[in-house]
Amino acid sequence: MVSIEKSMKPSRSIIGDTLYTQYTKLHMKQIREWNKRQQEKTTTLTSS
Repeated sequence: MVSIEKSMKPSRSIIGDTLYTQYTKLHMKQIREWNKRQQEKTTTLTSS
């Protein structure tokens, strides 16, 4: 049988989990902004 302490221990540290969450949010924001710039470039080139 697994001890209670071991089963309640988080798989990642709270600090590490928070940093990872912030990193993924920032990365997704950067991807969205890059996609928006690419779309604007394509629109500008097409309309010219």
